[in-house]
Amino acid sequence: TDPQTENRDIILTTRGGSKFNANPGSNLGANQHAKWAGRADAKQNRVYNHMSEWEMVAKAEALDTSLTLFGPKGEVSQHVPVSTQEINLMERGAVHVSTYGVCSHDFIMSPCEKFRDCLNCDEHVCVKGLGKDDAERLERIKIRLTQVEKDYAEAEAAVNNGFAGADRWYEYHQKTVERLRQLVEILESPQIPDGAQIKLRDGKDFSHLRRVIRVKAVEALELKTPDASLLADMSRLLEGDRG
Repeated sequence: TDPQTENRDIILTTRGGSKFNANPGSNLGANQHAKWAGRADAKQNRVYNHMSEWEMVAKAEALDTSLTLFGPKGEVSQHVPVSTQEINLMERGAVHVSTYGVCSHDFIMSPCEKFRDCLNCDEHVCVKGLGKDDAERLERIKIRLTQVEKDYAEAEAAVNNGFAGADRWYEYHQKTVERLRQLVEILESPQIPDGAQIKLRDGKDFSHLRRVIRVKAVEALELKTPDASLLADMSRLLEGDRG
């Protein structure tokens, strides 16, 4: 028997999950079908039936004629640009609880760009309140501030002594100290109501999005493309306190 003809007969006899030989020219049974396909049990022939998705849909529609799985395409609504305030008011997905507050970063869009440096992140939120958890988080922030102030003093001394690379640590600790002092001041201020969500912005912070938009804006301006002005506006927006 020609192997190609035999394989064709096997496929024809197993279409639709039939356990019987539907091809008069072949004497293959269910066990032979399973053996040919490398299956552990002949019962698996019922599921692996060599039917396309279109045939499966037609088979499903035949069970209930009122159903139509191949319907018309839906209309796509046009999304117009929204303001920054509207974006901030949009519902967010799940948040991650951190040592100092909660993280509102959307990990579906991108991984963490701060390597868990939460207190220097624009997407980290601290909640002011008198609850036990909020009080403990505030205490942790104060402890962190004390540690960073010590590191900042050591980095400043290293810069004065001319140690190589100390300037990078000096700049980092200086920025962190300023943010933590501002954060503690806000969380302890009686003018801020309990339950307020505090998120510090930093327009000069590194961001892959800012870097890409900046490069694209420069290229578009040099080539004078139609979207040059739009990219330039986006670059200015991201460089500010809204990025």
